[in-house]
Amino acid sequence: EDAMIRFAKYPGDFGPWIGDSAVVGNVTQHMDTRGDHCGLNFWLAATEGLPVQMAGLGSEVLGGIGTLTYPAMLDYFSHLRVYLYLGTQPASYTLALMEVMLAGVPVVSIGPRQMWLPALFEGHEIAVEWADHPYQARQLLLEYLTMPDLAASEFTRERAVDLFGAETVGAQWK
Repeated sequence: EDAMIRFAKYPGDFGPWIGDSAVVGNVTQHMDTRGDHCGLNFWLAATEGLPVQMAGLGSEVLGGIGTLTYPAMLDYFSHLRVYLYLGTQPASYTLALMEVMLAGVPVVSIGPRQMWLPALFEGHEIAVEWADHPYQARQLLLEYLTMPDLAASEFTRERAVDLFGAETVGAQWK
């Protein structure tokens, strides 16, 4: 390969970030049955005892709110205080990471040592923070949950616009 062109999104479709729901969010389909392909054990250890609100098909099994329409998901992102990104192995990252970052939500990502093919995983390089151990992730999540001023940063959104904005990505295709 001599270049990588990312998938694009329109930044104006996302936000504004409000962050008034002091929970750890995540959007994954069937995390309970896909297990560590979706970071299930990392999620359970990192969020034990923390307020969480998962979304996505099958998330109800783990206490989540289930499938959301696209407008409802955009609203969900706007209110999240912090997002724990777990990837979907072996993909390098998913649309949920792009969308939550464009919404301005601070993201803590699972680290590359937890991935089967770490050379292909880019989530930790894109996210605001990352952790190779669930207890390290838990500490980061707790900081964001208890210190709203720490979470209130435009860095996540600015980074996402630079990486995934349709204007930026469109120019790369030229």
